Amino acid sequence: MKGEPFEKNCEECGVRMVFLRNPNTGKNVPVDYSSYHGEETYNRDVHTSHFDTCTEPGRFSRGSAKASGEIIKELATEIKVLKQRVDKIWTTLMSPERR
Repeated sequence: MKGEPFEKNCEECGVRMVFLRNPNTGKNVPVDYSSYHGEETYNRDVHTSHFDTCTEPGRFSRGSAKASGEIIKELATEIKVLKQRVDKIWTTLMSPERR
């Protein structure tokens, strides 16, 4: 029957969760199994959404573009810092005093 709770392991982190119907949207919400006590619908005051606790949240289809964009920005910053360090080391190694 559509809308009935069902259990599943998260495909990304492997944690057990249960899907409950959100009464406002009609969509299923993944809920951490530890916050599930037999209810048939999602209540954000009672249940912990697995979107909030998953160790791999950037892999979910919803929001993954945003998460990927943030990751790319962070990586670009790290690359810039590493390039500056490499340039400094290269300059030091190639200085006339070291030859």
